[in-house]
Amino acid sequence: MKLIITALPLLFASLAFAEQLQIAPNVRVLSHNGMDVPAYQQSLDLQAGPQVLFIRYEELFDYSSEDHELIRSGVQIIKFDAVKQQSYRLFAAGSQRFDIVDAQHFADAPTFILTDQSQQEIQHGYWSKEQLLTEILSNYR
Repeated sequence: MKLIITALPLLFASLAFAEQLQIAPNVRVLSHNGMDVPAYQQSLDLQAGPQVLFIRYEELFDYSSEDHELIRSGVQIIKFDAVKQQSYRLFAAGSQRFDIVDAQHFADAPTFILTDQSQQEIQHGYWSKEQLLTEILSNYR
């Protein structure tokens, strides 16, 4: 019994430092390492090692209870390596809430920023689906 009581704080301490990705409300993660992600999930648990995210920018503009517009970017792919006991944050550059015109312009060429828990920007690979396909096909010429 003493062993269980002693081990519980260690278990909870290790959970508090687990790798996690916090997702901004205007960023939609479609898949993580090949697995679908439920719509509008605000965080993901990560394992240390390579991470591949399929994401897009999404912003809903409500004009009235019956009239709205959803602005979406094309799918972007982000690849990075998660480090043990590190948390991350993913957000759209210029992440303040855009007006509809700015949101449409941003959706045409979105830029995403990934930071660690000390707010340092994390270097990551970043491609649109078209860029990734071009890169893959260029290796087969």
